[in-house]
Amino acid sequence: MVLGYIDEGACGHLLTGCFPGAIPVFRLYHAKGDHHYTTDRAEVGTAVLQFGYISEGIAGYAYPPVTLPGDLTGEGEVNRTDVSRLRQVLAGGLWDQPWPGGELDGDGRLTAVDLLRLELLVND
Repeated sequence: MVLGYIDEGACGHLLTGCFPGAIPVFRLYHAKGDHHYTTDRAEVGTAVLQFGYISEGIAGYAYPPVTLPGDLTGEGEVNRTDVSRLRQVLAGGLWDQPWPGGELDGDGRLTAVDLLRLELLVND
């Protein structure tokens, strides 16, 4: 225990850079020792102006929840544009970055198998 904190482990991971489709995660601090994280810019303003928090800026970036597997562009449908995007990701060596919606075979990585599954989805 350090400074009254108990390590409860990681609850998630943030991206250190802004990748396509990622949104900023803001970190706020309160003198009582509380840290607050949000993706809502309006909430940052309210916390600072009404509740005494100090904005510490952007802590990192995160992807919003994926609602449609295979929708790499975030447009709400799976189509040829998503296939093209996944091809670019794999060809450009960006497969090791998080791409919500692109991981379709359950192995936790973007691979040619995901591309094949996506092409099958689109061509069905």
